[in-house]
Amino acid sequence: MRVGFIGLGVQGKHLALNLVSAGHDVMVFDVRPEPLKELRSAGAKVATTCREIGAHGEVVQVCVLNDAQVESVMLGAEGVLAGAATGTVVAIHSTIDPATVVRVAAEGAKKSIEVIDAPVSGGEYGAINKIM
Repeated sequence: MRVGFIGLGVQGKHLALNLVSAGHDVMVFDVRPEPLKELRSAGAKVATTCREIGAHGEVVQVCVLNDAQVESVMLGAEGVLAGAATGTVVAIHSTIDPATVVRVAAEGAKKSIEVIDAPVSGGEYGAINKIM
């Protein structure tokens, strides 16, 4: 499966590494170069924009810090929704206000893109040990 992953922080990096080790075609994006280098070494492709992630993924996973970051990576000319094809599924793992997910999902629905709220738990330990 082609998977896009945005947000390679404490949990996201390990979730993305798990996807790579499971054999998925993973493309990642983060604003910090260090986790991008690590994911590239593990076999992931590295995107330069969130739009590129949207164009790559059948499934796009978003694991960023807050509402503002979710809106930033999802909306606008360089956002995931601008690049995603009809039928793409976007899973937002961030802890955010439900109204933000509803707004982003409404924008996705205009292109028949499914946006779901998919929180994760377990922190870094859970992500590393695949017990989320």
